[in-house]
Amino acid sequence: MKLNYILIGGFLIIALLVGVVGYFGFHAGNQTKALYSDLTKNFVPYTKAAIEITSYSKRAEGHLLLYLALDDQTDRDKFFIRIDSLKQEISILDNLVITPKGKDIVNQLSQQTIEVKRFGELLLAEHDKDPEGFEFKDHKELIKEFHDITSDIRKKGVELAEQEAEEVINIINNAKDSISDIQTKVIVIVGFGLILTIVLGFSTSYLISKPLTKLTNSVDKVSKGNFKTEIETQGKIDEVNKLADSLNRIMKTMKLAVLEKKMKK
Repeated sequence: MKLNYILIGGFLIIALLVGVVGYFGFHAGNQTKALYSDLTKNFVPYTKAAIEITSYSKRAEGHLLLYLALDDQTDRDKFFIRIDSLKQEISILDNLVITPKGKDIVNQLSQQTIEVKRFGELLLAEHDKDPEGFEFKDHKELIKEFHDITSDIRKKGVELAEQEAEEVINIINNAKDSISDIQTKVIVIVGFGLILTIVLGFSTSYLISKPLTKLTNSVDKVSKGNFKTEIETQGKIDEVNKLADSLNRIMKTMKLAVLEKKMKK
């Protein structure tokens, strides 16, 4: 087995583990980016529309009652303007809401907006019959129904905002769970990588150091004149085996040289 193959294999495994960790990190980053995108894309306009619904409903009621009390044409005009604005915000919500419950609430709001306008027009008609003699107490039931509908619209607007807030919390919690899962995987992979690196390091050290120690001992014996020493060449590292073969050839040459010298004497 060639030493460079062992080292290259070890580096490739470590590089693979680093790549896997990088992939999970990149995936977690994309999830966070997607979460932020979803929140900014839907949550802000959804919440704004839900709040505006409560506002326009209250203001429509206020302008109508002010007109009935003060007979100011501006308030009458603003009542219809607020109704149109209310319809626009409901239309925005209809495009943003995704849950069945939310769709049902938006449909109810659409119907109630029609009712608000209808009751408002009834009150205006009663007022216009006798502007000077119009009395609130004479139309208490009609005014109460008008108020109840606008009040319910405001409640539904708040309910939609709360529902969206719950949905955002669910999205965040799901993202946290997913990121936590990724973190766990990263920790496991890093832990596995550390263990593998340690094992690889000790194994490589053992494969190299053990035969090198034998070589050192053998060379030391030769240096003391023991030419009968033979170095083992059955190690697992090719480069070490080649070195042992070379040393064996050198020792054989030295043995022959010593024998020739003795024969000449």
